[in-house]
Amino acid sequence: MLRFGPHGTIHEHSAECDIDVVCLDGQGMTSVDGDAAEIRKGQSIRWPATAQHRLWTEDHDMVTLMIEHIEGARA
Repeated sequence: MLRFGPHGTIHEHSAECDIDVVCLDGQGMTSVDGDAAEIRKGQSIRWPATAQHRLWTEDHDMVTLMIEHIEGARA
């Protein structure tokens, strides 16, 4: 889980696995390979493996749940 205050950010980077980002509370912004979109409470987005991605807030708080889909991982 990640908690952001106003103007919080995760700088752009990539990951080796797909990641589901679920917004649990508040609202913010996300980008995948430079395409930005708003994300609000109850919405989710998948960041594909190796894609550059970023998550941030402007004037709101946000709480997200990050789910990494690691190949071969056991539940």
